[in-house]
Amino acid sequence: MWEFFIELLSSIFGGSRSRRKKIEVDQTGSSTGEKIDVEEYKKRRERAEKAGSYKGKHFTQYVEEVKQLKREEKYDEAEKLLRELIKAAEKQASIEGHDPPPWYYRQLKIVQKKKGRKLRKLGEDALKEGENDKAWSYFNKACMELNKEGLSSHRVRLKMAKMRRKEDAYEDSLRFSLIAAWDKREFDDGELKIIYKNIKRSLNGLNLKEDTDVDELTEELHSIAQDNHEKAMEKAEGYLAD
Repeated sequence: MWEFFIELLSSIFGGSRSRRKKIEVDQTGSSTGEKIDVEEYKKRRERAEKAGSYKGKHFTQYVEEVKQLKREEKYDEAEKLLRELIKAAEKQASIEGHDPPPWYYRQLKIVQKKKGRKLRKLGEDALKEGENDKAWSYFNKACMELNKEGLSSHRVRLKMAKMRRKEDAYEDSLRFSLIAAWDKREFDDGELKIIYKNIKRSLNGLNLKEDTDVDELTEELHSIAQDNHEKAMEKAEGYLAD
């Protein structure tokens, strides 16, 4: 009886070690579990490590440098470095057959968001000083920086819409308001109401055809713009008086 149990335990634990060894071997192969030569695996690892390097260091060794650049608000340098690290990470990942680490993409979005906010603030400050051309330039740059990584620039667009309304350029103001409606990123009800009001104010400044229901048109344009701001603008142009 005891011999039976000893034999059973040996087969269980012995088999477990055997399976672990097999798994370790399989992990050196491709994603399909294909076994490869150890030397070939080493060469591939060396190739991957080399591909994942930037200026003589592996991309994972730059984490603290990225954090330091952010702390010092050197966002241009941080963006440039992160883009190079992402290139290196993607090259290594393509050789190893897996996705690159998401941390670097998240950091790039954070940096772009901070760059956009900083430029928006500079634009707001220039606007307070009456330097409209400078403010417009900052707002444009803020939109470009935010849009690089698919971040919403709707708040900046609405400031640009307001600027154009003050200059009686209501058609331009409407266009920027509709772009803001399209450039949505998880808007809450409050933000949607602000965009809605901007569309309506712009329409009220335009010379529209008689019997145009501004409230109804605002609703329609707001809805269309969330999918296609250009189509919404075309719709609005159809209501302009000759």
